[in-house]
Amino acid sequence: FLRTESHTDENGRKKLVTLEDTDIAIPYSSIIVAVSQGPKKNIVSSEDRISLEKWGTVIVNDNFETTLENVFSCGDVVTGPKTVVAAVNDAKKVVANILKKEELI
Repeated sequence: FLRTESHTDENGRKKLVTLEDTDIAIPYSSIIVAVSQGPKKNIVSSEDRISLEKWGTVIVNDNFETTLENVFSCGDVVTGPKTVVAAVNDAKKVVANILKKEELI
């Protein structure tokens, strides 16, 4: 992961800037990348310890942790179709919660 900051330029446009020498590594066993407009049942259908809502979206707690400990989720698979901005915002919260849980921050 790389830390970033939001900066506003002289025209009032916001720009995300990567901070130098802020990279950190977090050990993981797997990553699921999903790009879609809704949850794909096959993503979690093979893992019965991850609970789903009746609409097929993944159930998470306030920290975005699924019902399978140490597995986090966000984006369309949790909320249903929303914007990329919403998914990225939730992804930042997921990373912060993972770092907090692992006492990395």
